[in-house]
Amino acid sequence: MIVCHYGARYLLGYIVHIDPERLEVTPYQILEEGATAENAEEGGNVCPELAGKRILRGEKKVFALADLKAERNWGDCTLWNMAVDATPPTVRGFFNRAAVTLPARAGGLQFSRWGWGGQFGLLLLAADAGMTFTDMDYEFLLAEGHPLVCNLPARKAETNFGNVPWPLGVTISGPDTLAPGEEAEYTLRVTSPGTDKTHPRPVRLLLSADAGYLPLRAITAEGESTAFRVHALGLRTGEHLRLKVGTKFWSGLGEKEITVGETR
Repeated sequence: MIVCHYGARYLLGYIVHIDPERLEVTPYQILEEGATAENAEEGGNVCPELAGKRILRGEKKVFALADLKAERNWGDCTLWNMAVDATPPTVRGFFNRAAVTLPARAGGLQFSRWGWGGQFGLLLLAADAGMTFTDMDYEFLLAEGHPLVCNLPARKAETNFGNVPWPLGVTISGPDTLAPGEEAEYTLRVTSPGTDKTHPRPVRLLLSADAGYLPLRAITAEGESTAFRVHALGLRTGEHLRLKVGTKFWSGLGEKEITVGETR
């Protein structure tokens, strides 16, 4: 899914070509009537969507999927911001937003208010580490009157937030009650963002519990059901333990509370 946000605080427009293994982004600015700039050109000579406009076009930036996946912060359920400059129109590159905000436990609104990352023109959403560029979702941030020129269909955002479903869903199934010291098997099911459909690719998940014992702290979830074990070690009747499932950069995908007590 490709969504376009337009606003006065955004700086540029973009000419984009998306292939499975390559993402090409060329930034541009439409010049105001009467304005001049070195290297300005007729927009219609670049693409039909810009006909009748004088534009200043920046250098094309080519991103290879293999290079992005080689980043140490690549992984499952990650959000990537594309940093840009307006003068001259420049695409600087991508950074993992959660890697910046996670230490401060900051959300997207705080990220924008605090000015982390400067200006950015694209939010790239990768639900899992096995995605190609054509599998991912895109939210472009465009200056008013600067259309997105893209080889794939795009639509205008309807609201400021929530235009692209996010994040993955995780359902934890298993007993609601464990006897003191009992071990039981639980299962996970991962669903694609905004749907109840089983996610089509494997996802590496981190498991945690605030009490008891988990023999496994990380598992690869794939298909309709992935099993793991929970042990009510050291717990007494009336106490509780809370399971939490997430990824390195998105910790709260699923939770389940288990009561310790008599079982049948």
